[in-house]
Amino acid sequence: MAKITDETQELILAEHKTGKFSQRELAKRYKLGLGTINKICKGVEQSLKATIAKGTQYNTELATLSEVERATVKDVVSDNVKALMFFSNSAIKNQNLADKILAESKNLNDLETHSRITARNKETVLGKEPQTVINNANVQRNVKNELDLTNLSDDDLETLDAILQKQIKNELARRSLIRFVTEINPNYQVGWFNTAIANALMRFYYDVMDGKQPRLMIFAPPRSGKSELFSRAFPAWAFGKNPNLQMIASSYSSNLSTRMNRDVQRIMMSDTYADIFPETKLNSKRVVTATQNALRNSEIFEIVGHAGAYRSAGVGGGITGMGADISIIDDPIKDAAEANSATFRDRVWDWYVTTLYTRLSPKSGVLLGMTRWHEDDLAGRLIKEIENGGDKWQILSFPAIAEHDEEHRKEGEVLHPERYDIERYLDRK
Repeated sequence: MAKITDETQELILAEHKTGKFSQRELAKRYKLGLGTINKICKGVEQSLKATIAKGTQYNTELATLSEVERATVKDVVSDNVKALMFFSNSAIKNQNLADKILAESKNLNDLETHSRITARNKETVLGKEPQTVINNANVQRNVKNELDLTNLSDDDLETLDAILQKQIKNELARRSLIRFVTEINPNYQVGWFNTAIANALMRFYYDVMDGKQPRLMIFAPPRSGKSELFSRAFPAWAFGKNPNLQMIASSYSSNLSTRMNRDVQRIMMSDTYADIFPETKLNSKRVVTATQNALRNSEIFEIVGHAGAYRSAGVGGGITGMGADISIIDDPIKDAAEANSATFRDRVWDWYVTTLYTRLSPKSGVLLGMTRWHEDDLAGRLIKEIENGGDKWQILSFPAIAEHDEEHRKEGEVLHPERYDIERYLDRK
């Protein structure tokens, strides 16, 4: 049998990696024995199985999205892959040139040139900052339509696969609030309850963007995970989608509002957030007084290079200096003792009508999330206003224990069994 050239072996490996041909088909194609083909392709099968598994997972995740979202994700991923492959092939050509310089080196300058090219290839294409390369619009205009995999090693393919998987996760997080939450907090426990709230918040956001002035109430028991979505993850996600938003967030005390402010900042200052929403950034330094720099403190922060800002305040406190595209009110009443005080309920109502409501912009939306302690609380009064021609509210109510059969649970079942079982809820009653 004639000796198989290195070029032929590379072609066989390249075609096998694409998955287009089986080993038996390759044996016929190149008129070689099946055993010979098997030796050439040895070790590739496991890599192909892993790639197939990842591809299956990817398509399974896409199946949960709408048709428009699937098309958008695929378009973004396709563009990113084309860019990465182009840059990788360019790097390989540059590396071949550098290796030739090294082989023919005659002085220290040649060695320095080789080191410089090698380091640049690793860092900008296959290493630390692939997204920086992808975002280079000028270079992207020159991206080739054809993807050439033949010159890439297994290590390079694994690196590109990891980058691709990261790009998929980031794009899904941009599209889905609940996926965003699990990316920034991998330990977050997801159930039907969280997903329902996340979906409602996403619809709320898009209604704000469409100028529909949405009003959304969400009632849930304490420690249900509502605030994690409602007051922390949602503002960060919304700013990533639109860094020009103006938000005002309030709770029953200024201390709690301050903590929520800081929690939102922590999310937006994280590396994970920067990967998902690279265009939305906060000032890296604490800025208290108005200057040319974006403000960032425990009461207000501004989005660098954009008009967006977030202001936190306790219910009953003053809100001056900015309007609101989105107003978030998270538990305006602390507990049953406050709710049972008519004086306190009047104070909360007056604050809503005379202070907060006057800060709303023409397209603004209002989110109210709370535990119901009294029928005459803020939510109760707003519901009565609906009958008198007031704002129309969408109301989502999640009792701790189901009072009747629902879509996701039977009567008597707890709201969030991933967090608390029935005994815990009964003990707290």
